[in-house]
Amino acid sequence: MTGTVSEVRAGGHEKELWRRMKRERDQRAREELVKIYMPMARRMAGRYAGVVEPYDDLLQVASLGLLNAIDRYDPERGIPFVGEYELRTSVAMLIMDRLGGGGSFTELQALNFHDDVVEMGHDGPAHLAISASRPLLRGLGVYHGKRGWGVSVEFDVKHGPVTTFGIAQQRDGSFSLIASEGAVVPGPLLRIGNTTSRVDFGCHPGDWVDRWSDTGISHHWALGVGHRADQVKAIAELLDLDFVRVQP
Repeated sequence: MTGTVSEVRAGGHEKELWRRMKRERDQRAREELVKIYMPMARRMAGRYAGVVEPYDDLLQVASLGLLNAIDRYDPERGIPFVGEYELRTSVAMLIMDRLGGGGSFTELQALNFHDDVVEMGHDGPAHLAISASRPLLRGLGVYHGKRGWGVSVEFDVKHGPVTTFGIAQQRDGSFSLIASEGAVVPGPLLRIGNTTSRVDFGCHPGDWVDRWSDTGISHHWALGVGHRADQVKAIAELLDLDFVRVQP
């Protein structure tokens, strides 16, 4: 789930509150900002309440996260609040799109040890141009891991060569471009209203996940059609960034 909180609205009162808090360490301004953004924390807690933990416990965690975000956020950098640090994945999706590979928001869903494939996808952001067939709107009586019911987009990425591509941030603050090449293969899919694909990386699924995770990548990345690791490497060189290719 990705949730954008305001983009620290360009106008007026909020901008002044941020200025007072950051430059003058005004605690009253901080309290006002907490009041402004607290409804977002309540919504996030309510979305998962009763599914994983009681509402009060989730609200406490969300509130602590909000306080930490407000204290660490730097409005002068011009970067909006984004949940789960998904600016990096959004950039990866944009780059993949510009390379002609589409780029769908993706995370691990299952390791299929019988067929030696990694099943990956996500609900929400998807690139319809790389769907293997006409996307399906699946009705769900309850969202998996989320509160509520409704419809969600479901499709399989086109079968054939694909590239997983993500942007990792290292402990020193630097960024690395991470890519791995595989192939989407046919087979049964989870019918959960997600962009689920079965990806064969030419090795044991567990081995691939270990190597992919060792790079420091977050749990979200972009999945695009075609083998594009060399193109990603060229972009890394142009930007003077580290590049890591995860091989079978």
